Amino acid sequence: MVKEFIMSHFSVAVITKGNPTITELENILLPYHEYDFDMPYEYLQFHSYSKDEDVKKEYESADIPWKTKYKTYEEFLVEWYGARFDDVAQDYGYWYNPNAKWDWWEVGGRWNNKLTIADGQTLKRVNSARIKNLLLETESYLEKHYKSQEEYADLESLFYTHAVVDKDGDWHEKGEMGWFGVSSEDEKQVMDWKRNYKERFLDNADEDDWITIIDCHI
Repeated sequence: MVKEFIMSHFSVAVITKGNPTITELENILLPYHEYDFDMPYEYLQFHSYSKDEDVKKEYESADIPWKTKYKTYEEFLVEWYGARFDDVAQDYGYWYNPNAKWDWWEVGGRWNNKLTIADGQTLKRVNSARIKNLLLETESYLEKHYKSQEEYADLESLFYTHAVVDKDGDWHEKGEMGWFGVSSEDEKQVMDWKRNYKERFLDNADEDDWITIIDCHI
């Protein structure tokens, strides 16, 4: 495990055609939201306790006489598991998003003004920019200017984010982010992600493609 991003905050680059509004960003990120009561069902799956074999085995177990305390399986689900009968699914269980990545987000946040662009004769730090206008230090530049392993350790100066949502709305990440800032990738995956990030997500950008940095929490 590679520990990053205290409190499970992590950076996400959202790539769009044109400069996105907040509403557009909301719609792009919505498919990856943890379950919320007003979330569209198209992004959700229903976990049925009635069909959960592990829960059934627990109820049928001779080790704990659940049937003595709860006369029906439904009563067991309600009283012991706190299950509710869902009117939409017509079953006991709960809805969840199998593609959930975040529970809230904001533009910039802990990565406020991560992007650098040229504004006339000066440099400007921003949260959203046209990709073609980004000023990025490439790996070859760093290798030329930083000779020692200590100065150039882990390619830390290369621009990258933990995850990217591309123009098709697909989510890419170097490792699945969990609680307490722990991400699932190994060191090799981290280095591969950093080295290939620019080529994979930025080099082939169209003239009006924009990148916006999002601070996500899970």
